[in-house]
This record gives sequence, structure tokens and C-alpha cells, in this order.
Amino acid sequence: MRFVEIEEIHLPQVLKIYSYYVQNTCNTFHINEEVTLEELKTFIPFKHSRYKGYLFYEGEELIGYGYFSYFKKRAAYDRTAEISVYLKHGYTGHGTGKEALQYLENRARQSEIKVMIATISAINEGSVKFFTRSGYELCGRLREVGDKMGMILDVLLMQKML
Repeated sequence: MRFVEIEEIHLPQVLKIYSYYVQNTCNTFHINEEVTLEELKTFIPFKHSRYKGYLFYEGEELIGYGYFSYFKKRAAYDRTAEISVYLKHGYTGHGTGKEALQYLENRARQSEIKVMIATISAINEGSVKFFTRSGYELCGRLREVGDKMGMILDVLLMQKML
């Protein structure tokens, strides 16, 4: 796999991958509205000294993206980051997510991040298994905090010490 740091010019490619999850799943809590490039800029880090995002390539094919960003925007939380990994639809279950996650964690360590938090829809069993196999532990459950696709959804917080 090859990793390329996300820049603003990559956001249309990121949006294409992300939009699948917005429109077809409860993996993200954006509602089935179209997410704009301007909105992506508010949560995908680029040109940041500490928080980073990367595109994932197999050969020349873009297969996903991921990033680690603010957990909370207060200095006391600077040792902690929230992590997100999105693979292009059809690319899960082949080991590429694991490699991408390890890459992001290594980059986070270089940014002096000590704790990673994954925020996951409780019905997203694939992501829960993925993060559990990668050493993340359940540290919290927020009950009935989301409402999407006619379902009231719980959110799980999973944590890994780096």
C-alpha cells in the first residue's frame, strides 16, 4: 500500500468514498443529505502540524482514506486523537484496513499522540470487530444518541493506548 497525505485538492476523492457511507449506512451520522467539500474541510485535517489525514492506494487505485484529528479542542486533550478509517465500498475484509490503521497509528505516535479514540455506531459490527482485533477496547457506550434511517442508534467509544 501507498499513503499520500490528504491535501485540499484530494477532497473530491475523499467525498466520493465518504458519500457512499452517508447515503447507504449508519456508519456515519451525517444524514442522507449531500455532504459538501466545505463541510469536509471542517473535520478532515490537512495542513495541520499535528493532526493528519491520508489517502490509501493499492498500486494506482485509491482504496480509502483515514485521519486522526482533535478528540476535543482543548489543550488538555492534546495527547488524544479521534481516528477514522474509510475504505472504498467493496474493499473491506482484505487486510488493507489493518495496514492503513497501523500506518495512521504510527504517524500519530510521531505527532506525540498517546491515546486513540474510535467513535463507532453500535450497529456497525464490522468496525467494532476491526478495532477490537487491532487492540482497541470498549470504554463507553452512548445510548440512543443518533437517529438515522429510521433507527435510534447507540455510539460506542473504543480506545487504544499507543
